[in-house]
Amino acid sequence: MTIAKSVSVLGIAGLALATIPACNAATISYTFSVTATTGPLAGTTASGTFSYDSSSIVLGGPNCTGGAGPDCGQNNSTGLFTSLNFTWDSISYGLTTADTGFLEFNAYGTLIDPLFGRLCSKGTCANVNGVESWWVSAYGGFHYTMQGTIGLFEGTAALTPQPTILPGGIVNAASYAAVNGVGSAVAPGSLVAIFTSPLPTQAGNFTGANLPPALSNVSVTFNGITAPIVAVSPTGPYPYVSVQVPFEVLSQGQTSASVPVVVTVNSFPGDPQILAGGSTPVQASIVASAPGIFTFPATGLGNAILVNLSDNSVAAPAGSIPGFTTHPIARGQNAYFYVSGLGAKTPEIQDGSGNCNAPNSRCNANANPTVLVGGISAQVNFAGQAPGFPGVDQVNITIPQNAPTGNAVTLVATSADGSVSSNSATIAIQ
Repeated sequence: MTIAKSVSVLGIAGLALATIPACNAATISYTFSVTATTGPLAGTTASGTFSYDSSSIVLGGPNCTGGAGPDCGQNNSTGLFTSLNFTWDSISYGLTTADTGFLEFNAYGTLIDPLFGRLCSKGTCANVNGVESWWVSAYGGFHYTMQGTIGLFEGTAALTPQPTILPGGIVNAASYAAVNGVGSAVAPGSLVAIFTSPLPTQAGNFTGANLPPALSNVSVTFNGITAPIVAVSPTGPYPYVSVQVPFEVLSQGQTSASVPVVVTVNSFPGDPQILAGGSTPVQASIVASAPGIFTFPATGLGNAILVNLSDNSVAAPAGSIPGFTTHPIARGQNAYFYVSGLGAKTPEIQDGSGNCNAPNSRCNANANPTVLVGGISAQVNFAGQAPGFPGVDQVNITIPQNAPTGNAVTLVATSADGSVSSNSATIAIQ
């Protein structure tokens, strides 16, 4: 079994299929809680929600040092907020896009202090012309004044980000396959992309041999089990987190399940007033095997990364993939391609690892997929863990002698039970 180490299969940032729902990339939501420590409402607590337009953030203030603390990014403008609502002691408080707020961010663009209210300025809540005014701040708490009485009640405030997993937003990270606009079933051990609302954190990609349990202060769980993380892309038209589905998500002997998935944005060190905020759980369909084929470009719609074992070239039209030797592969030639989603292996692979501890370095899929090349069944010589690539599987085949020729011959892998077929990638055959 051969691996072309120069071929990277983890460059999965390019996506944007029409079946993935777009979100409002400018809106980030939080919940907050305030607890009165003085005044007649001392000891009582209220909570509410607010959201703001992330596209208005300007980073790099004069006091921005070490990536923490205020003044790394600010916005002080009317129309910043899209909503704020809560009720305390039978009094309703709210802001609309017509109101003014002030936000402070750290160097990563994470909100560390909102200060918003009516008839208030930064650091004060002076009564203006005897009119009621109030403000909320993560550092300063909640302050309220009425008819010249400052501090009618004051207290502490804490912020909790509210990430959202988009409908149909959990898909295989090789194929990005969706069924009728709804995310399709995924398998234990596979890499998946989870499309979300914008996340209040910085972008990140894993480095090292193993996938980490958290990245850029983001963590993900499947049925309460931590999922190793590949990448976090928090902004742009399609924010997403890429993770590996834990192998343990299916119990021994279990072939399918529906499990809750939660994306959590954790607090930044030095910003204790930002609490860990988890998304509302979204159910994901888990099956024993659900292969997706890696392609170039990395959209699930292009040329498969199928490597000719005779010369390590990629079976694609000549010169079609920059930086790689490409030419059509001959019928009868042995080759391998990369997928994600073959499911459990023997011997077992650890979550987040690409290492196989078998004496022959082969960790086989418990059930081999079937492979069609141009609609013709191909002999599968091996299917299992791709050495060194967490969450990535390798399928070795022989190109059928009667396979069709051309620059766009279809390549499809189907689970052993026939229930899930991969995306239809292409290869070049001569």
